[in-house]
Amino acid sequence: MLKLQTLQSMMQGTEEGQAATKSYVALGKSMREFENRLYKAWVATIDPLALSLLKRPILKSPESGKLVVNFGQELVQLIRETKYLDRLGFTVPEVALNVALQEEKFHQFVGSLQQMCDLMLNVRQSIDPALHKLVAHKVLELEDVLKPGLTAYNWNSLGIQVILCILFWLGRTSFRSATRPSACSRRTKRPLRRTSLQSMR
Repeated sequence: MLKLQTLQSMMQGTEEGQAATKSYVALGKSMREFENRLYKAWVATIDPLALSLLKRPILKSPESGKLVVNFGQELVQLIRETKYLDRLGFTVPEVALNVALQEEKFHQFVGSLQQMCDLMLNVRQSIDPALHKLVAHKVLELEDVLKPGLTAYNWNSLGIQVILCILFWLGRTSFRSATRPSACSRRTKRPLRRTSLQSMR
């Protein structure tokens, strides 16, 4: 583009140059109009889209049954587009701008929630069968705290941080209890070790 602008004065002296200049100006005008149409369409739809995405539950449970964080790629793209347009000097709708300004907070929430979902899966998979009945109520407590994330809590909810604190406390307690070797298993292992040592004498 800069090279064409530099050569513009040189091209005015010939018919071919004048035709090329007109084509260049027409192309630039078409590109600007196309950009304006895209921007206006984006502005018209971005706030309703942002509100819709923020109303989604913070968790979802696919057919596999594993809990996952429900922060879709659409929200990630919305934040990216809003930041880029704002840096380019375009006027950004209020709702979209507010979402983009909370990017770091959403990033922390997503990371913490996914960590809790992974911890919940670990508790279910690594629980000691001998302790299942003893810690089952703790696992249920953890599930009960997570359930509102599937329905009641969305990305507009003010209590997500409180939920995370409760989840971490319950999750860590349940995980330690579920994976700690039982006293029964420790007692049964000791005589076996003494027997094996005696047999080596």
